[in-house]
Amino acid sequence: MPTRTFLALDLDDAVLDSLEEARRRLVDGVDDKGIRWVVRENLHVTLAFAGSVNDEQLADICREVRPICQAIEPFDFQLKGVTCQPPGGHRCPRMIWANIEDPTGRLAMLQDSINGMMGSMGLRSEVREYLPHVTMARINSCRDAEGLRNRAKKLASMDLGVQHADEIVICASILAQTGAQYRPLARFPLGDA
Repeated sequence: MPTRTFLALDLDDAVLDSLEEARRRLVDGVDDKGIRWVVRENLHVTLAFAGSVNDEQLADICREVRPICQAIEPFDFQLKGVTCQPPGGHRCPRMIWANIEDPTGRLAMLQDSINGMMGSMGLRSEVREYLPHVTMARINSCRDAEGLRNRAKKLASMDLGVQHADEIVICASILAQTGAQYRPLARFPLGDA
């Protein structure tokens, strides 16, 4: 049976605490009934979404991703600021995310290599420029789009912490009535570890 699968970087507790604080500040005094917040245990940095893959394809992904991970040393990246996407206009934004700064360039290299691997395997690959972020919420509707964007602007420079990346995780995304549940399927260390 096919499994919805994605490749990601996990976040540590200090960063998750900062993301929860940003959420509290963002929704203080705002009606957030139309906002579907990502639960703490599901927050991550997506590198690639493979879509529904069978067991053979999953084994191929694991085999191909190992040397990619070995070629990139562990690195740190900065989470800084909260953004509504799209950022302008009168319509309700579709997402709220935390921005990522990648001073080493290794996050972009890792994502580019994985994206290329996915395309060469005939799996879903991204054609848009990679904008690293942590999705905090998806928005179905909001009563005050301008107010939400203004609150996000006040958090645009909020320091959300530094994250050390030393492995990637391949996860299954299991859809349920209560929302998606993510289950790690495999982990691959970065560098020679």
